[in-house]
This record gives sequence, C-alpha cells and structure tokens, in this order.
Amino acid sequence: SVLGIHQLAEQFSLTPREAEVFGLLVNTEDGLQTIADNLYVSRRTLERYVSAIYEKTGARSRIGLVTLYNNA
Repeated sequence: SVLGIHQLAEQFSLTPREAEVFGLLVNTEDGLQTIADNLYVSRRTLERYVSAIYEKTGARSRIGLVTLYNNA
C-alpha cells in the first residue's frame, strides 16, 4: 500500500526518490533497466538508489524488500 511505503520511508529515512524506487521494486515485476527508463535515470543511478535502500533497510535482495513491505 502507499501508506506502507510512506511508513517504511520514514522508518528507514529513505529520500523521496528512494521511496519511489522502493515502491516500484516491490509493486512491479519490472527489471532494473525498465525502472530506470521509466524514471528517466541511468541504470547506474538506479543501482545507487537500490544500494542505498538495501543499506538503510538491511535487506539483501528485492525479495527481502518485498518481505519487508508485506510485513509492514
């Protein structure tokens, strides 16, 4: 849910952009390149957001993020 993303963003001090990326990672099946294209950023930039999200949340994978999100 949108509320879930908002709560997690606050809990883990995600930036608005990181929260947006988090939402796309857990709510779509899109690959990183597709997400990067949709956000008009390079894949490298997207990977930096994803790394920051992993570091802040302690998740190690996209599946880990989904689990975190579903349990929020």
